[in-house]
Amino acid sequence: MDEDKTTPPSVEEQAWEDILTLTEVLARLARTDFASVPDVDGLALAAEEAVRKAPLMLQALAREIRDRGLHVDRGARSVESYLRTVLRIDTSEAKARLAAVDALHPRTQPSGEVPSGVPHTIPPKWVDPQQKPRRNRIHDPPSR
Repeated sequence: MDEDKTTPPSVEEQAWEDILTLTEVLARLARTDFASVPDVDGLALAAEEAVRKAPLMLQALAREIRDRGLHVDRGARSVESYLRTVLRIDTSEAKARLAAVDALHPRTQPSGEVPSGVPHTIPPKWVDPQQKPRRNRIHDPPSR
């Protein structure tokens, strides 16, 4: 017996297909005449719930951009400037998205553990010739 051995679409292919389908559906809904819909309030509630889920996807994409360092690869100074340029959003929107990403999707270590506090840094040689790892104390008061 020959079974159908088609391979399932890759994650990338499925994501593109879903986004394009979503775009088509939203365009079709925008042209819909809702005059003949008896349960407009129920439809409005369902549409509102669907729209509220969209930021979750946008946050996941912003997190992926941040975690992969795509902004550096693309020559942007920061994730914020990269989002502003690519998504054509203003500064406050880019900052809000990144704040949501940081609050809801904190960076993780390779072990999956969320680091606590200020990350450890190695100061430049002119600050510490021995290059000992320590917490960032750039804003500490000067020692006397």
